[in-house]
Amino acid sequence: MQTTIFDAITERDHGMHLVADKAERHHAGWSDLAYAFVTQYAMAHHEFWPWELREEFEKKGYVRPAATRAWGAVYQKAYRNKIIARGRNFKPDPYRHATDTISIVSLVCRGAA
Repeated sequence: MQTTIFDAITERDHGMHLVADKAERHHAGWSDLAYAFVTQYAMAHHEFWPWELREEFEKKGYVRPAATRAWGAVYQKAYRNKIIARGRNFKPDPYRHATDTISIVSLVCRGAA
């Protein structure tokens, strides 16, 4: 049987939630904290790169999850809640073997353009 796009999405979501659950087990409340940070960061930035947000999160002294993939579930929640959207720009991620990464656009930015 051939895998469908729906199967792939289901597997992706399952993997994201496994990693997010692990981060939550190691640091209770991490997912809620990360989501609040994404929301706050998006209010101040029109467009940004995922690693910029993660760097700022760590500079503030918040705990980094064991796997950066834990951010996937946080971003998905922010996408669903119309906090952020996928941008149109691509750039190599310096933390992921220079893999091209899409920018993130804020849908709630209150900062200057």
